[in-house]
Amino acid sequence: MSQGPQGNPSQQPPQWQPAPGQDPQAHAYAPPGPPAPPQRKRPWALILVAVGCVLLLFVGVLGGLGYLAYSTLRSDDPTAGPTTATAPPTEAPTPSGSEVVPFTPVAPYDENTRSPEEIREILAGSPLTRGSYPPIGECTLPTLAADPSAEELQAFLTAGTGCLGGTWAPVLAAENLPWQTPTVVVFTWPDVPASSDCDASTFSQNAPRMCNLDNILYWPLGAGRFAPLAAPEQLGEAYLMDLSYQLMNTVTWQSSIAVYMNFYQDEFEESDPEFRDSYRRFNLQMRCLSAATAMQLPEGARPSPALQEILLDESTWELGEDPRSVPPAATVRWTRIGIDSQGDMSACNTWVADPADIDR
Repeated sequence: MSQGPQGNPSQQPPQWQPAPGQDPQAHAYAPPGPPAPPQRKRPWALILVAVGCVLLLFVGVLGGLGYLAYSTLRSDDPTAGPTTATAPPTEAPTPSGSEVVPFTPVAPYDENTRSPEEIREILAGSPLTRGSYPPIGECTLPTLAADPSAEELQAFLTAGTGCLGGTWAPVLAAENLPWQTPTVVVFTWPDVPASSDCDASTFSQNAPRMCNLDNILYWPLGAGRFAPLAAPEQLGEAYLMDLSYQLMNTVTWQSSIAVYMNFYQDEFEESDPEFRDSYRRFNLQMRCLSAATAMQLPEGARPSPALQEILLDESTWELGEDPRSVPPAATVRWTRIGIDSQGDMSACNTWVADPADIDR
């Protein structure tokens, strides 16, 4: 960190220099006016002054030696209080063990040089495990009618992405991490947009597809987990809840946390318990954070009590197949934690949670 200019305490004032034509031996500080007339010399007075100076010097030396001896004896006395001559206080250095190791982004093509234990620590202390979301003060959304057209859903999801992206932008900027709000493209299945940079075989009719290669969220018309379960008046907030979860893909990709997750799972076979455990922790963390983000939306856009009942119903969720399985009870637990977190991201740190809170 650069510092501002500071004065040099050792720099001396400039020495006096004679003016042009002035005698170099003259002193700039000589008293003005004519010299005083000479006085008659008195040798006896000079002798008395010299003797007095010697006596004063002798007394000063004796006093100094006495104070030194007193100070030495006092410093050896454990009952003595502090002396007036003390060294100025200095700030104690910060112990190296308390320093926060900065999160270092990585790219998918980087070679992993870290052990599984080190990666686990990185995930447990990533930027997604600290800080808080700023409330979204305003979010203007178009009205979403039941059974919307592709154009209507496109307009709604585009506006919603802007609102939710406005929450993630300052959170990641505080960690010196990038954020680029993705574009939303609604399409009708099975007409997968040919312009997508992602392979068409990776698209599904019932689930949106976040393509990080072109930063576009492709949304099949009618897709979504919560919209089919919500009442018509809850349709907008249901789509926003789905959208919040889909944007977690963008968050983890742009922050490279997803890359660390891939590094970690590459260290194990799918049959290893560490693989299933990490899948559950990562997925539950995303569910928790997406709920916490959605709750920062203004009233009328955030999940209402009626929608929360759907989110907190175990029948809403599926177990899945091992090793990519998440118990519905655990999903409900961490969704509730996100709803109640008041924007505190540390509440969603599943990487330090008890296994019982992950496996059932």
